[in-house]
Amino acid sequence: MPFSPRTLGNADFTLPLDRKKRIPLWNEESAALLPPTRAGLIALDSAKGHAQPGSVLAVPTGGWCATSSINYPVPMWSDQFRAEAFAQSGTGAVAQVALVWSDDSAQNILRVDTGPEVNVAEWRRVTMPAAAPPEGAKTVRVALIARGGPLNFDDADLVAEPPQTPTVRVLTNQAGYGERDP
Repeated sequence: MPFSPRTLGNADFTLPLDRKKRIPLWNEESAALLPPTRAGLIALDSAKGHAQPGSVLAVPTGGWCATSSINYPVPMWSDQFRAEAFAQSGTGAVAQVALVWSDDSAQNILRVDTGPEVNVAEWRRVTMPAAAPPEGAKTVRVALIARGGPLNFDDADLVAEPPQTPTVRVLTNQAGYGERDP
């Protein structure tokens, strides 16, 4: 199995809230990723977790609600990625993970790749098929989506699968040089 370094910060949701009561390195997803409507509450749950205490609680009050990681540069060591997380709900809620691909400024969503909706009564890994970044994607974030009732997510990850096509890229760390520059 190839090495896939852990990309997401605070993926186990154990860091305390910051001064503004935000979950470090995660945000409530505000983009219209899925139909119908987004409505709900995202909160840190320091008492419940998959491997250790600490998870994020998503409470949808409409069609769905989600939390997402901050945007990360698309890792260059692979051309296939998937999202995964552990999820648990005592109410029969449905969990889903997604990759949200954006352009260089991270302002424009290019594509959203979602996994299947999964019922998660007990802690269970929720994942998705591997997806290749769309043309022009420079950033990616992981979205953890809840529907149908309160749901806890923990141990999220952005997994780089083995590349479909082995590629060698020469990159320099010097101003004025990029993939399309001389």
